[in-house]
Amino acid sequence: MRLLGRVSRLAALGLMLGGTTGCIFPYECDDGLSVAPGEAAPGGIDPVPALAALMPQTLPLRWVRIDQTTTLKLTTATTNMPSTAQLECDGELMSYTVPAAITLQTTDGRLSARAETSVGVDLNGALFRPQRVAANVPASIFADAGVVSPEILDPVTSSGVRFVRVEFELVAAGAGVAYGNGSLVLTGGEIVTLAVVEVSP
Repeated sequence: MRLLGRVSRLAALGLMLGGTTGCIFPYECDDGLSVAPGEAAPGGIDPVPALAALMPQTLPLRWVRIDQTTTLKLTTATTNMPSTAQLECDGELMSYTVPAAITLQTTDGRLSARAETSVGVDLNGALFRPQRVAANVPASIFADAGVVSPEILDPVTSSGVRFVRVEFELVAAGAGVAYGNGSLVLTGGEIVTLAVVEVSP
């Protein structure tokens, strides 16, 4: 009976919220409209050209477990996947999410990979900053890189398949935008930081 009373109170709260937002519960709203490449999204803009602000960059990278430094070339490209216009529960346009492909290549030859990600674009067609850009790459690409022991890279564990989470901050750079600090972290089991990118202010 006590549980039913709690459920009833939650339902009543949801109905009150729904009267103003169009949702039964606030966390229920995850609406979005798919926008094909080259088409104008709701709001009258194409959010994809915002990616042009991300020029190729060369960043300092340190392999944590072997304490060696190198440089990372990071490039960003558009894809043929649709963008998403993010909507509030009442249908009001909030922002855009644009798919992108990032290529990571270090001068020491230990990393060469391409990964899919997405970035947030505001209603003026500009990249949000700051924001975090994240992607996953297979852990197997580091098997012969010499940056971590093969035992740690075991592709299948009790927690699932191992992969490396790549994350970078996207920050303001003058009048534009650039990649900032980042990391490469082995996940899917024991969490191991493989590399860090620390950009001088």
